[in-house]
Amino acid sequence: MKFRLSLKRDGGPRRWTGRCACSPSCGLNVKLRNPQDYEYINKRSVVVQPGSGTCIFHDGCSRASRGCDRQHPAGGNMTQLGNDRPVPRAGARPLSVLYSFPHAFGSPGIGDTAWNQVHELVRAGHHVTLVTASVARSVPRLRTLEQTMVVGGRRLPHRAVGRMRAFAWHDLRAAALLNRGTFDVVHTWPLASARTLLAARALGIPGMREVPNTHTAHAFDVVGREYAKLGLAVPSGFSHHFDGDRLVLEDREYAAAHGLLVPSDAVADTFLERGFDGSRLMRHRYGFDPSVIRVPIRDDPARPFTAVFLGRCEPRKGLHYALDAWLASKASETGRFLIYGNFVPGYRELLGPLLAHRSVELRGFTDRPAKAYAQADILLLPSIEEGSALVTYEAQGAGVIPLVSRASGAVVEHAVNGLIHNPGDVAMLSSQIDLVFGSARWRRALKQGVLAHAPTLTWQAANVVLVDLYRQAVAQFSPEDYAARPGELHPGTGEYPELAHGIPGTVTSIDSAVLPRAETQRPSSWSRMHDASG
Repeated sequence: MKFRLSLKRDGGPRRWTGRCACSPSCGLNVKLRNPQDYEYINKRSVVVQPGSGTCIFHDGCSRASRGCDRQHPAGGNMTQLGNDRPVPRAGARPLSVLYSFPHAFGSPGIGDTAWNQVHELVRAGHHVTLVTASVARSVPRLRTLEQTMVVGGRRLPHRAVGRMRAFAWHDLRAAALLNRGTFDVVHTWPLASARTLLAARALGIPGMREVPNTHTAHAFDVVGREYAKLGLAVPSGFSHHFDGDRLVLEDREYAAAHGLLVPSDAVADTFLERGFDGSRLMRHRYGFDPSVIRVPIRDDPARPFTAVFLGRCEPRKGLHYALDAWLASKASETGRFLIYGNFVPGYRELLGPLLAHRSVELRGFTDRPAKAYAQADILLLPSIEEGSALVTYEAQGAGVIPLVSRASGAVVEHAVNGLIHNPGDVAMLSSQIDLVFGSARWRRALKQGVLAHAPTLTWQAANVVLVDLYRQAVAQFSPEDYAARPGELHPGTGEYPELAHGIPGTVTSIDSAVLPRAETQRPSSWSRMHDASG
């Protein structure tokens, strides 16, 4: 239990005094001296974290001699804040982190991912300096905030100066800030991190680079092929539209980073296949917010069996495979398939006949995914390329069974807390839909697996893994490690033979009849997350 108190500073920066508000008649002084006992909010308010042994609410508390039971009722001007924050591991000092994110921090998509990572770091007591283009959603108690695309209090859009120029400016600002501070670790995001990572290397600080998707060359290749197969053109300006300059830039970032933060085996495999040293691939995860995503109470026995798709409606997400599999299943005869998301140009027209089926309902974009999950039994996500889709975490947090492709990057153990198929295997996905639809035993077992697994998929749990990787990097880092890593791409060469003439190139086919697929051999030194990863 922790409480917010209105206090005044008394003397040094680590001592506060005030009046206890546990009851109207108490009136004893509050004295806080240890930094682990509170979180600083502002000049007049802190959040108290009750200590062990003696009561930190009362100076001379009658309970102090025998240890406080910490059951002070919330009264007066004392306000209960809710669940305790994550407690740092015993003996582990807080880390000083420079976190560089070149987009609007807290905006939908990757902005939300970055927000949750930083929010959990701060909650766990680490000191975070945030460098971001702008802030759409703030995090309290940051050590420093630097907004690189805000002038005179007004946000400057990237397009005003050019997207890549804005990223380069952000990178320069982050690198300059790194030189002015003292940091344990640097965490960067794509397209705006090369200079920052090189500066970190020069200062002897481990630089970590987030890898939210598969290797960029792989992503361009696979997505380009899928669009071509459907007779569509990859939209200009789309993140997966082939861009040779971007490949060269990301090549430099990959080479400059001490560690690459990969959120799934699907992502890691695309780097291992290109000769990257497995010891540089640091396996972490994303998560969901249990205060937003909850298991709903369903009391409508007449509700039909329901499948749901959430995300951008595009070939990369495999919606055409989901529709084919759904319409080939028996579930489509009495069930319904709800599709939430906006379509890329030309894709909706291509899928017109499938979308017209009476069991398919287009719901458009939603910013309230919990409402969508509350209606669903299964999530369909047959992606052909993905990092680690956030909807797969959210679905499990809501008790929805994920039916996903291997390429989705989902933290799912096949036949335990979901079902996995190979990308593009419509027959297998259709049979899995019917398995869940037709067997109450399977549906119940998978649901139980989902509910048991969900607590390991929160952002708080993800933060434990991320901080462990930070500490591992700090312990192992030395600038000399950059000299000659086996399998490392040469910085700046842009040597991708399979893309020398643009898309298409060659890819290895997957035998869709085999489950589970034999995994790419990974060195024992590859940094893996805990066994709970699935």
